[in-house]
Amino acid sequence: MNKAFAPLLILIILSASTACKSGKSTSEKPVEKENQLGVVSFPLIGTTWLLQELDGNSIPQGENQPYLEIYEDSTFAADDGCSRITGTVILAEGNRIAFKNLLSSMNACPGQTLEAAFRRALENCDTYSIQGSTLGIQRAKKAPLARFISVQGKG
Repeated sequence: MNKAFAPLLILIILSASTACKSGKSTSEKPVEKENQLGVVSFPLIGTTWLLQELDGNSIPQGENQPYLEIYEDSTFAADDGCSRITGTVILAEGNRIAFKNLLSSMNACPGQTLEAAFRRALENCDTYSIQGSTLGIQRAKKAPLARFISVQGKG
């Protein structure tokens, strides 16, 4: 095998294995944590987060509600209401977050403006915040690109 193609082959295999992970569920339900003010917050990892707001606009609630799930193995799964998105997530101190290697099932759905904006929010965010049952992802700690609300038992 040509040595120049070996890294490319490894990258393709890793990407394919990430894309094939679907429907992961955590073995335990997320544990709510109470902060110093007595407000219950959900953990980022292991919680199903339903999209409530995107680019400042409320998201209609419905059957194909977009969601985000982050797993302990540094992977994530999301659904934009049309297509499933998977990839890796990098978490760092200071509530830093980065979604990388995004792969999508790329289903053909009418009016995909929500889907494109959801993917853009994942690609562009660099920090997150959790207040009670609300997760916000933002860029440079400014107004949230997206807000989610926690739910249990989706997965």
